[in-house]
Amino acid sequence: MMYIMDVFNGRLIPNYSNGASASYLEHPALYYTLLGKFSAILSIIGVEIQISLQIENYIIGLATISALFLFSRVIASSPLAALVATICAMTIPYLMYLFTGINNDNLATFLVVVVACLSAKFYVTRDPRFFGLAVSAALIVALVKVTALVQAGAILLPGAFVLLRGRGIQAVVDVFKMPSVLMALVVGLGYYLTILAVYGEPFPTPVDFFEMALRAAPAMFVQDRMTLLQYLDKFWIDMTVQSSGIYSHVVYKYTTSGLSFWPLTYLFSFTVVSGGVLFKQFKLTAISLLLALIIFAVLHIATMYGAHLETGYTGGMQFRYYLPLLTLFIAAAIGGVSWIPLPKSAAASLAVLILFAFVTHDGRLYTMPAFIDARTLPAPSKDTSN
Repeated sequence: MMYIMDVFNGRLIPNYSNGASASYLEHPALYYTLLGKFSAILSIIGVEIQISLQIENYIIGLATISALFLFSRVIASSPLAALVATICAMTIPYLMYLFTGINNDNLATFLVVVVACLSAKFYVTRDPRFFGLAVSAALIVALVKVTALVQAGAILLPGAFVLLRGRGIQAVVDVFKMPSVLMALVVGLGYYLTILAVYGEPFPTPVDFFEMALRAAPAMFVQDRMTLLQYLDKFWIDMTVQSSGIYSHVVYKYTTSGLSFWPLTYLFSFTVVSGGVLFKQFKLTAISLLLALIIFAVLHIATMYGAHLETGYTGGMQFRYYLPLLTLFIAAAIGGVSWIPLPKSAAASLAVLILFAFVTHDGRLYTMPAFIDARTLPAPSKDTSN
């Protein structure tokens, strides 16, 4: 909010060189700049900034759902199957949380889904224009969040291999000659060169992040140094807890059981997408998603475990970082299942059963008005009179 308000009040790049206690320049500026400027425009016609920020995030959420449908349409056997896949994927509780909040993960998720959608089109059509647009979207991701950039970049790897195998280095040169790629590259380089010139580093923070986190975090986040196996066990438990509900600034209906609905759903989607490697029409898309998940998870765990060994801090294992990929996995899995040769009545029954499982399980709890009110209204004060 501090960053957004700086932009709202007219400063494009906030100046935190005086040692302010928090700097979101450790994240690139695009999300905060867009929201700050758009809110400033809406304020001219009398829209309160809180309302404008919610409107802007709802718009990003709707754009994410639209991009997810287009991705599903490439994978699924029909528009109806793509719609089923999209509805199921969008009911992820944490995704609903992002759509109703103010968080740069919202825009990052949208852009990663766009990269996956354009990449899937390229893998089916082999039209290099789609790959160029996917590269452009990935370069824009670099202006939003680094964790999302790793995922977007990994999704592009099979496409880069296809181009290099077909036309060699000239194919790469042709991609970077595309106007959309050139424009995104110039803007991205311009931003980072500006930040480097002002602060001397691409992701500046006025105080050491882990020192700040250790001062602010409860004692449960600081532990004796764990072995790698102990850390992986904690990672697994944390991901299970967070994937089954919402575990952020608020905690909402989660479970520690790996046999609950959402962990099993992700396991099912990984299995189906892995099987998609055996089928020509799904092969490259399946490989791209699997590569992105493996590469990002390894980098994430290695980075956080290294920080734990250095400081003792055990935070940072955030399920929300994985939302773009997990959303795509669910959509791809259900879209892939739609190709199973079944009579129309059986296929329709299967679609209804899948929708029923998703929407009646947790989807209705996280999308009902009471949840959105709980997400936006202050918590009631506790009665301590007794």
